[in-house]
Amino acid sequence: MADENIKIVRMLDKETVEVSLPNRCGHERIAMESSASFAKMVGFQKERIEDLKTAVSEACLNAMEHGNRGRPDARVIVTMSFNADTFSVTVRDEGT
Repeated sequence: MADENIKIVRMLDKETVEVSLPNRCGHERIAMESSASFAKMVGFQKERIEDLKTAVSEACLNAMEHGNRGRPDARVIVTMSFNADTFSVTVRDEGT
């Protein structure tokens, strides 16, 4: 049974957003759209946002399939931050 207390998207501080995803295909779209929204808020151009969405999606799918090995109880954590002129995205899995 899923933990109902897990927040999917949360602000860690004014420059950082974290997305916690269930390890199921399709949920990478939440990270894609969250990263696109955050990038738009900080002034990314539309073309660059599309590139970002592709990269985030691929990283999440790799984390689900290879890092978490498809385990349904695992999660993928995507952290996005913007500081000065640097936008960074980190994708972590719970694999060993």
